[in-house]
Amino acid sequence: MKWQNPALKIAGEWNSLHPSVEEKLLEDDGEFIKWSCLQPLSEVKVQLGESLIEGLGYTERLDLEINPQNLPFDTLRWGRFSAKDTSIVWIEWRGEIPLKLVYVNGVKYENVDISDESIQIYDVHLELKLTESLEFRKGSLLDTVFKNLQWLVKRFPLKMLSIFECKWCSKGVLVDKQEEKSVKSGWSIHEIVVWK
Repeated sequence: MKWQNPALKIAGEWNSLHPSVEEKLLEDDGEFIKWSCLQPLSEVKVQLGESLIEGLGYTERLDLEINPQNLPFDTLRWGRFSAKDTSIVWIEWRGEIPLKLVYVNGVKYENVDISDESIQIYDVHLELKLTESLEFRKGSLLDTVFKNLQWLVKRFPLKMLSIFECKWCSKGVLVDKQEEKSVKSGWSIHEIVVWK
């Protein structure tokens, strides 16, 4: 997959290392949330002006055919872990319709526990420990995402703007719980979003 914006002097190329995953997370009376993890793990090259950045990446798309004010959950945890040949993606909803999913290299697991510090995958005896977390962003959407976009604020309901989010970059260590040993290390991007 390639993308470029000559005006911003940005060009990127994503080469997938794992097959895509698609999941209808919700479907009710014509309303749905469809998550497409197009590249759970990819090799990425991004040209920013004269600088070339290379590393592991991820691409996804979320299709919502539901009013965002009617989401059937009040807390969302989402994250991804990337290592040389391993990808882990997790989604948790808490609220009216709870949901917990973890994909390890494209294989789905539901017997899991998800927190800000670890992901437990019981069926395969794995734990992803999230440490050395660096906060990217923390606060209400009004104070973070929309801070410099006041012209756009008027288009969103106040309830949406008061959504709290915290997003981290963390070192990820994948541990085999049966052997009690580390099997992979890499990096994670993860977040919690709370509708107040």
